Amino acid sequence: MSYSGLVRADLHNFIRTFSGSNPNDLGRVVDIVSERLGRGGIVGITSCEDTRYEDLLKTSGPKFIDRGNAIYFPDRDVWIVKGQLFNAKYGEDKCQFLALGLKKDEYLPGRFEDLAQTLEKAKGMNLISVLYAPFGGIHPIGPVISQNTDIMKYFSAINTFHGEIGEEANKKAKDICPILKRNEINIGALAFSGAHSFSGIGTSYTILPRMNPEDINSPEDVVANLRQGILRSAAIDSPFKEQYLPFDALKHKIKLGAYIALSKINEKSPNKLLSELLDKMAKSQLPFFKL
Repeated sequence: MSYSGLVRADLHNFIRTFSGSNPNDLGRVVDIVSERLGRGGIVGITSCEDTRYEDLLKTSGPKFIDRGNAIYFPDRDVWIVKGQLFNAKYGEDKCQFLALGLKKDEYLPGRFEDLAQTLEKAKGMNLISVLYAPFGGIHPIGPVISQNTDIMKYFSAINTFHGEIGEEANKKAKDICPILKRNEINIGALAFSGAHSFSGIGTSYTILPRMNPEDINSPEDVVANLRQGILRSAAIDSPFKEQYLPFDALKHKIKLGAYIALSKINEKSPNKLLSELLDKMAKSQLPFFKL
């Protein structure tokens, strides 16, 4: 197939398990995106109760044009878009969804707030809401959908492949797409890496229509172009690249487990203890722990 006018987009990445940054992070991300996603490539950097998108922009890298909720690198012809993974609640069930297009220093407020109310806020903020790993992850939203199908009206896309989620969970997400289509629910499909490491960025992606920089002059333009592209993704032949990241997922779980354990040992400074532990891991001869 011809890829004229089409680009690769990996719209969900954390970069690392915990927030924070190193001096050259931005340049490192741009190099990876340019190499793996190519010209016009789009990568999403996701915050989760932190400021990792804003922290990334403060680090060293090529010059960029800031559109408020995304930045464009004209010398590399690549985009970085801001996202937020939000922890919500439906009744007693915890769940998560991904929002794209938040402006710099802007966040969906609260934690484990009512799902419908939060989705309404996201709509009012002109965000793109995505059914994130609906049958995998810590707080899958799939069971909530089965209880309240009206919630689907808020979503522009479903995440059908996540590089750090198991094969069975991804298959379940893909299996509900025909059901949505039969019920005339117009929704796009997204594959992304979901990486908690630099090495995972761009390993999975969705083929989307190009975001032409000359057409994008505001945060609203970013959202309009991205939303339209996502909704059109189902009509593109061979729209995905999918690659599992089992070792990244395992490293992420180990780090989270260490944090939880250290929190119980020393509630005052688990971050300091974990930082020391991870530093020792990184300096070890085990390539498994290298970033």
